[in-house]
Amino acid sequence: LTAQHAGATPMLSVRGATKRQIEVLASRVPNPRGPISIAVTNSSNNHVLSGYPEDLAAFEVEAGKEHKRQQTLRDEKIRGGAVFGPVLEYLEVTLPFHSPLMADAVEQAVAWAHACGFKETRTRELAAEVLLNHVDWAARVKAMLESCDPSKLWIVDFGPGNTLGKLIGNLIQGTGVGVVEAATMAERSALSTMEDEPVRTQNWKTFAPKVLHTPAGDKIRTKFTDLTGKPPVLLPGMTPTTVDPEIVAAAANAGYWAEIGGGGQVTADVFDRHVAELENLLEEGRTVEFNAMFMDRYLWNLQFGPSGIVPKKRASGTPIDGVIVSAGIPELDEAKALVASLQADGLPYVGFKPGTVAQIRQVVAIAKAVAPHDDPDAGRRRFGRRPPLLGVAGRPADLHLRRGARMQQPRAGRRRRHRYAGARGRLHLRPVGARLRPARHAGRRRAHRHRRHDRQGGPHQPRSTACSSAPPS
Repeated sequence: LTAQHAGATPMLSVRGATKRQIEVLASRVPNPRGPISIAVTNSSNNHVLSGYPEDLAAFEVEAGKEHKRQQTLRDEKIRGGAVFGPVLEYLEVTLPFHSPLMADAVEQAVAWAHACGFKETRTRELAAEVLLNHVDWAARVKAMLESCDPSKLWIVDFGPGNTLGKLIGNLIQGTGVGVVEAATMAERSALSTMEDEPVRTQNWKTFAPKVLHTPAGDKIRTKFTDLTGKPPVLLPGMTPTTVDPEIVAAAANAGYWAEIGGGGQVTADVFDRHVAELENLLEEGRTVEFNAMFMDRYLWNLQFGPSGIVPKKRASGTPIDGVIVSAGIPELDEAKALVASLQADGLPYVGFKPGTVAQIRQVVAIAKAVAPHDDPDAGRRRFGRRPPLLGVAGRPADLHLRRGARMQQPRAGRRRRHRYAGARGRLHLRPVGARLRPARHAGRRRAHRHRRHDRQGGPHQPRSTACSSAPPS
């Protein structure tokens, strides 16, 4: 071993790499002394390897080479996506547990059992479980969750340390399982004096769609349908696709949420022409939403600023019942004032369309500020119906952001952008704002439309060295 890898041990934790990526890197290790095997699978991208320390050190070198290669490709803009960079940590052990290298040790244990008069079969099973067999912790946890009701399951970690809580956290996310840390005397004492039940993980099944059997046929019910009365399929505002009214009217007439693209409403005359055509195409009682570009100051000022062509059209009875703020998220105070202003203009729904995790968190903060979730009646008092909802369409892995906000996942058909590595779909989130009253001064026919719409209604803990996720190719 070189001085750089003098701390290598017979077991190496690899976090941030899939089984396939590990197998590819292991195949690149030159002249290994023995097998490099996956000893423990803690999750889909968290594994523990066993082997000779020299071979694991060589594996670390290969991981570093792959990281540098992919970093160079991305720096040169040859490829995109995340750069492969797992966290590598050697375990404080002296033997490669759960490895074929320990086969002789199993036989030795069986021989000792025979000499002592113990059951050889049982001894072999126990020794193999500790020394030889691969441990798929993720599969075992999944099997446990499938054998019972997760929402009634409690997992208590008595230590030592908090290894169990860390290993099981990602595997039970969204199941409703409760995890209790009781590794120290202080934690156990606190549990013995608790007045209420410990907090459980959030159960995402409460957000799952339900099927309603009605005389008109089966309908899908979600929080989105409860709020809007429309199926959970959205026609999002896209320039130039939804600038012209034909496709917007077609989606709205079919009963879906449909947004007219504000990016193409570049003058008052263009907007007036499109709105007039839209009103001719829409059936009685149908409404559409307006998708606005917040960062385009010219368009924003034209549509909602000093010119205010959208609120003026709404006041005259145009069936626009929502505004979706895209291309930027206003700061909290500005957003609160914007929601209040749109409420005063009689627009029923206010939405925001974030494009980054930071913006998602901004939108959650806005939703909380506009209708505090610790007071469910506040939303009804302020908006006449219910607090805003935050709709999520994207990867389940990102739904941890649901904590602290009422959120739901409409089954919206969305265009997805695929990165070179991992094909990770771009996350589209939008909060569907508060339900507001129609404008008092709307035309009689248009007010009737809105009133009709209202009624629709593995157990090894590492120590550290690191290297910095796309697969090695």
